[in-house]
Amino acid sequence: MNRAPISPIGAAFAVLACWSLACGSPTPPPPVDAGSGEDAFTPPPTPDAGPAYVRRPPPDAVTVAELAGVEVEVPDALFDHLPDRMGGGVCPLDLDGVPPMDLAFALRTGVRLYAASAPLAYVDVTEAYALDADSAMGCLAFDAEGDGDTDLLVTDRGAIRLFEREGGGFTEHTERLGLTLDPRDVYTSAAAGDVDGDGDIDLLVAGNIRYDTANFDALCEPYCGSMLTIHDAIPNLLLARDGEGYEDVTWELAPELTVAEMTLVVAITDLNGDDAVDLYVGNDLGGTYHDRALSREADGVYRDHYLRIGLGHDARGFGNCTMGFSSADVDGDGRIDHVVTSFANDPTTLFLCGDDGWCEPQRAEVSGTDATRASFRWGAMLVDLDLDGRPELFEATGHIFSDAELESSGELRDQPANLMWNVDGAFEPVEASAEDGRATPRSTRGVAYTDVDLDGRPDVVLAPAVGRPAILRNTWESAGRALWVSLRGRAPNADALGARVRVHTSEGVLVQDRRAGEGYLGSFDPRLVFGVPRGRPVDVEVRWPSGETSWTRDVRGGDVTIRQ
Repeated sequence: MNRAPISPIGAAFAVLACWSLACGSPTPPPPVDAGSGEDAFTPPPTPDAGPAYVRRPPPDAVTVAELAGVEVEVPDALFDHLPDRMGGGVCPLDLDGVPPMDLAFALRTGVRLYAASAPLAYVDVTEAYALDADSAMGCLAFDAEGDGDTDLLVTDRGAIRLFEREGGGFTEHTERLGLTLDPRDVYTSAAAGDVDGDGDIDLLVAGNIRYDTANFDALCEPYCGSMLTIHDAIPNLLLARDGEGYEDVTWELAPELTVAEMTLVVAITDLNGDDAVDLYVGNDLGGTYHDRALSREADGVYRDHYLRIGLGHDARGFGNCTMGFSSADVDGDGRIDHVVTSFANDPTTLFLCGDDGWCEPQRAEVSGTDATRASFRWGAMLVDLDLDGRPELFEATGHIFSDAELESSGELRDQPANLMWNVDGAFEPVEASAEDGRATPRSTRGVAYTDVDLDGRPDVVLAPAVGRPAILRNTWESAGRALWVSLRGRAPNADALGARVRVHTSEGVLVQDRRAGEGYLGSFDPRLVFGVPRGRPVDVEVRWPSGETSWTRDVRGGDVTIRQ
């Protein structure tokens, strides 16, 4: 049966409908190397006089844009085919042991590596470090072999590439992954962690679609490049480290991951507080593919337990059109919670996790995330920007469709990033004034935090689908002070992935997990940042991946390194 082409305006509206229905701080003290701490309980410190936190509402300008030598730019002409519209990740990493952190951007024009030469000053060292990748979707910074150096995994259309740090640069060892991939297959986010319990670091890679222009026809022209549902989904990959290489163990250890789904973000982390590694799979088109929460059962196999853990649906019972994912203790009860971003007109979902292991999806009107509904959100990041002990929510934004395709909807492709202030475990939107660097409309995808100016406050880095990366310097007057915790585990898990850090303060306990792979298409600063009370020492408890526990006493903020 022949099908008559529809009008461009009608096609754009049809695409929209189809997708929618489917889914200052004081200068920190010098760094401290705390060694292994003490293996004994230390009670919370006795409060000093004066307020622990001085909480202030957001100022008119929360962030100031600083490009700081990061001059790469993705041309607007590349906003064409769907993989090009989806890509753009960022990974803070440490190249030389000298702060600030360095930055790797995974862009459709390739991977660019920037070394921090000073606070707010970066130099392009891509060629100097022999990092040769002329196309990318996302990145993952992690220590693959446990030698203390940071390696890079790069995802792309038709490729997953491994660059290991050797000598003065990077050497590609993609052959160690042992994969033969279809050049049409699009791989998005990735995560690292010890999945099989043997101590070394495994990989979970998100498979999205088989992007095939042979699927284009008269019905979707001229907007075929932006349509998702005309393409087939592909499975995810679980790769176990085996000596110097990797083995595909998807079928053996997580057979449900072999089901073809349109996955955008994955995580290897303890989802429900039972001190066990879980696998999170965030899928687009939630009406077709629910998000997965896979736990390891007695036979060693990971199976989907979203009905027991949660995370599969929002509070209305609908599947999330999941774009980004982040985890932190949002409500201050000592348990890790989660947020999931989504398509425009589908608000971000906050999951609050209880001691029964269930993560309850909150109604957007209650959690405050209904304010995000109008924007198209990608990378999610929970981080304590005002250092008051509660994480804020920051979201990368920008529509998947061009302005021409959005003409009939009244929406725009480029959008200001979202910032949500944490007030007693719920979020309040922070409007961006004209002076705020966040106010500039952009088309961004990945997001990460790091301290670019060494003032102790976490700053924000955004990776673009088109345009230039944005470095947003945090100017929020801090309620407390920053504590940056670096963990040094035993090889081969030198990154201590899977460790849980509890900071015992006069005001309560702050908790975070060490993971690699979060947000969307990238990873965060390898250090964990806590907002701790001013003028009061804190005790840092680390539960290492091995099950051991160590304590470091009388820490007063700044940078601390804790070794297993």
